[in-house]
Amino acid sequence: MKCYIKYLALFALFTLEMGTFANRLKKAHRDLSVYNYFAAKHRFEKLMKRKPVPAAFGLSTIFYRNDNPFHQLDSAYLYILKSRSNYGLLKNKQKEKLKVFGIDSAKIDSLFFLICKKKYNQVADSANIDFYNQFIQLFTKSPQWAEAINNRNILAFQQAKKINTSDAICRFTENYPDAPQVEEALLLYDKLLFAEETRTGTLDEYIRFAENHPFNSNKIIAEEKIFILSTKDGKLNSYEDFISKFPFNPNVNTAWRNIYTLYTKEFSKEKIIDFRKKYPSYPFMNELEEDLKLSEIFFLPVPFHNKWGYINNEGDTLIKPKYQWASSFSEGFAVVQLNNKKGFINKRGEYVIAPVFDDAENFYKEYAIIARDSLYGLIDKTGKIIIPIEYSYLDEFSDSLFLAEKEGQFGYLDTKGNTAIPFIYNAAGDFKNNFAYVKIADKMGIINRKGINVLRCEYDWIENFTNGLARVKKENKFGILNTKADTILSIHYDYIGPFKNHLAIVAVNDKYGYVNTNGKICIPLEFSFDAGTKEWADFTNGYAVFKQKNKFGLIDSTGKKVLEAKYDAVGTIGKNLWVPILQKDKWGYISLSKKPAPTGKFDYTSSFNHYSVAIVKQKELYYLINDKAEWLTPQGFDKIVFWEDFIQVQLKGKWGLYTLNAEELIPIEYEKIERINPSVVLAQKEDSLFYINLQNKKIIHTSER
Repeated sequence: MKCYIKYLALFALFTLEMGTFANRLKKAHRDLSVYNYFAAKHRFEKLMKRKPVPAAFGLSTIFYRNDNPFHQLDSAYLYILKSRSNYGLLKNKQKEKLKVFGIDSAKIDSLFFLICKKKYNQVADSANIDFYNQFIQLFTKSPQWAEAINNRNILAFQQAKKINTSDAICRFTENYPDAPQVEEALLLYDKLLFAEETRTGTLDEYIRFAENHPFNSNKIIAEEKIFILSTKDGKLNSYEDFISKFPFNPNVNTAWRNIYTLYTKEFSKEKIIDFRKKYPSYPFMNELEEDLKLSEIFFLPVPFHNKWGYINNEGDTLIKPKYQWASSFSEGFAVVQLNNKKGFINKRGEYVIAPVFDDAENFYKEYAIIARDSLYGLIDKTGKIIIPIEYSYLDEFSDSLFLAEKEGQFGYLDTKGNTAIPFIYNAAGDFKNNFAYVKIADKMGIINRKGINVLRCEYDWIENFTNGLARVKKENKFGILNTKADTILSIHYDYIGPFKNHLAIVAVNDKYGYVNTNGKICIPLEFSFDAGTKEWADFTNGYAVFKQKNKFGLIDSTGKKVLEAKYDAVGTIGKNLWVPILQKDKWGYISLSKKPAPTGKFDYTSSFNHYSVAIVKQKELYYLINDKAEWLTPQGFDKIVFWEDFIQVQLKGKWGLYTLNAEELIPIEYEKIERINPSVVLAQKEDSLFYINLQNKKIIHTSER
């Protein structure tokens, strides 16, 4: 009975208490509904222990609303989390009772999402890293949490990049190691660190950077800079020092190849052998041995069905046809064209300079002219650009200087690409023997390699110095000056010819004589001067033709007449001092030496060359004779042209090739014959081209035009 009474008492107390809590909750919601936030907050806080779901919901609502002094979204978030977590612990009956106050899972979730969204929008609008971090740390259940992390990372990386220092980027990677931007940041860090530590671009800076940051992605750039700066003068000893000081630099092999290229610049067998002896540690000895063999082989560029390749003098393919065009080899390299771009290959068929130019010329004295977009520049054999591609004209190497044109003005560049003589001339010529002609406005002069005027620009015409003398023309009169601007022959002659055998024609008032290199008139001006005099009056082999009463004779260097003027024409003196002469419409020979000249009368005779053969004409055909007047060609030809040790002959419009002993090398059946090298000629017949070996008389290659 006592237990029953005790139970009833407890039940009554519980019921009373429950009623009391329900009453307090009603009052709290009533206060909230009339915006009595102070009272509502006070009541909800007292209910938190017993009624955490509705109390936390109410407090979260108060902190969420911005029409009261308690507005604080962080607190709203914490209370709504408590309401959410405790709601799941309630029994269905308890949940039903909360509906009276408008509280259910949907309302709790709705408030939760509103709080998270509002807080995130505030953070996003602030663009403040600290606010993002606070949100990420507190609002871990927020649906915007992942987005906040992502945007925080983006913002942090943007701010680090704006600071643009390696320290700023480093802090980003340390603070946010899981950010997807870290990979990009690490590359940027490497780049910025490289820029900061190599700010002035000195060799020492690059060396320190490579040593201190072996894993930096820009180490390879530092090593490239070390190579470039260590060898910028392009000299052999610079490459040698580089290899010695930086044996693990990835450019060591390039340095070795450049040493090889520079040392063997002529690509001769002797130079390659010398290199092998001097550099026994050269890492590409197999290639060297191959080059040694190739150095003695002539590579002939030929077309194969619209593709160019190379063959030897026997017709064997040396480099397979794959180029649009190919040049002959010069100094071990050849120009080839591929995809409309030109580059350089070696005799192994390997590119030594990539095809990146619109045009290129063969190497000459270690340098090659290249072009891009109609502008010209210069490279050396390592491919290094010596003169930038920015000149509208660039001439070959001459006396260590290059003549160039830029913006319509001419000047000179040295082998380092520096301006040696300013671009101030309207025209200019190559340097020869340390002098070059130049033109300003319409007047010409001569300068030396320092750009100093040797002869001022005041002449209408001028030629460069030859043996220290230059002919000049001023107001239609000629004179001769020396390299000191001294007058050797005054400027009052109507014509002065070039010096031949140390004598030059001088003419005035329709009379001519000869002057020597000292400016002395050694043969008086007593010969008649006319338009044809310039063609035949120069000295050759110590003699000159003269004309008197429309007849021709011969004088020696003293002016003595060695042949009286009784001939209709006198030719050039040849071997054995035999002179071709024309008399009574027939040509023959007369000897100025003790050795008698061949006899005979011809329609034409040439001089005897150093092979002791001459061309003569009889009955409209040309023949070859020797110094014994023996006919070397049994048949006559329409034309004969000396080819040094051969003669090219034409008959009925077709060409062939014979030896000087009249042995047929190439039959007379081609429209054109061109000499390619001492052993090979190119012959054209209709639309076909034939490469012919002169030694065995065989056609070694055929292609279409």
